[in-house]
Amino acid sequence: MSDHPHKPNQAGPDARRAWRDPLPQVRSPLAPGAVVDRLQRTSQQGKLPGFIRERSGSDGFEVTALGTHFDHRVRCAVGQTNEGSVIHGRGERPWRPIAVVWAIVILTLWPGVWITHSMLVTWFGWYRLELWGTAAWYVPLTLLAIPAVLKVQRASDVASWAHAHETLDLIARVCDGDVVSHPEAAAPPTEA
Repeated sequence: MSDHPHKPNQAGPDARRAWRDPLPQVRSPLAPGAVVDRLQRTSQQGKLPGFIRERSGSDGFEVTALGTHFDHRVRCAVGQTNEGSVIHGRGERPWRPIAVVWAIVILTLWPGVWITHSMLVTWFGWYRLELWGTAAWYVPLTLLAIPAVLKVQRASDVASWAHAHETLDLIARVCDGDVVSHPEAAAPPTEA
C-alpha cells in the first residue's frame, strides 16, 4: 500500500535529514470530512496518538509523532481532489521542551561553578584553588555534556520521523488510501 522508501527505525545517511524533507502525502478516495471522521474514530480506539481535530470548520487535524525524548507534532490539512482527497502533513518541532533543556544547561553553569567551589573548599582542606581555578576545569567539563544533549535531540528527531511515517501509513490504511512518496507528484487540492 505504501510506496515510500522509508523503513521505520532505519538509521543511515538520511538520518540527518529527519524533519528537513517534506512528509509524504496520503491520497484517499474518501471525501475530506469522511477522512477526518474515520481518523477520529481510530484515535478513539487508541490507535492514533495525540489526534486533535481542528475546530475551525476546516478538514484538518494534528497527530503526535512519538520520539525518544521530544515528540513532534504533525499538522495535516485534508484537501479535496477529483479522486477524493489528499492529506498534506507538516511537522513541527517541540521548541518549548528543547528550549527548557538548553536554558537549564546555560542558567545552571555559573551557579554550578560557585556551589562546586564552595563544597570543595569547605569539605576538602587540601583544595586550595581560587574560584577562577574551579571555573577553569568545571566549565569545560560541563560543556562536554553538550554533544550528549545534541545526540539525544537528533535521536529524538529520527525516532519521531520514523513514527510520523508509520502514522501516515496507518492513516492511509484507515482511509483506504495510498502514501505518495513525492509530495509534488500528488494532485494539488482544489477549493471545495
